[in-house]
Amino acid sequence: MITFAILASILTLSHCLPEHPLVVEGEKNGDDYNAKEISEMLKQLMGRAAFEENHVEVEQARLGFSWDNCGSKSDMIQVKSLSVSPNPITIPGVVNVSADAVITEDIAAPGALDLVIEKKLFGEFFKIPCVDNLGSCTYENPCTLLKNITCPEVFKQHGINCRCPIKKNEYKLPLTALKLPDIKLPSFVENGDYKIKATLMRGSTRLGCYDIQASLKTKG
Repeated sequence: MITFAILASILTLSHCLPEHPLVVEGEKNGDDYNAKEISEMLKQLMGRAAFEENHVEVEQARLGFSWDNCGSKSDMIQVKSLSVSPNPITIPGVVNVSADAVITEDIAAPGALDLVIEKKLFGEFFKIPCVDNLGSCTYENPCTLLKNITCPEVFKQHGINCRCPIKKNEYKLPLTALKLPDIKLPSFVENGDYKIKATLMRGSTRLGCYDIQASLKTKG
């Protein structure tokens, strides 16, 4: 389940969430800009970065996929291993995934999924604000959001049904090739390096927190 949640937040969030009625925007930094102005600034900044990346003479090394537990060993969701390849992840394309995660207690329904997304620009990581329900946002009732996503059959074969409630168990996914469709992505999702912090909460209780680093490449 947590493996699916992590992959969904990185690769398919923009495809399944924008029209969802339960999506709640997170706090925006800077009272001097409205959402439209921030959106335009993002488009201009991301476009310039993509242009410069496509015209460098020396290919820069990209981040490999990595993850880290930003919570504690007492959280109910514990990822023991997670691997994603190739590097960079190409959309559309094929991604190879393996995982081993433990759910220490039954989880009826997480209350919120908080995402902090950063993109690397000019050697530094910058937080992408929450604009039009995309970016660094807080999404209420993530179990309902999962209903918008078709659970891969191979996940179901290994006991991962991509739905709530989440039963206490150890979930193992052997190395599996998943096809990533050619979906429409928001303007900030372009070739580059990203950091994502995903935190699942149930009220004031943290269920799990994980930091993800990955490189993305979009065809065309």
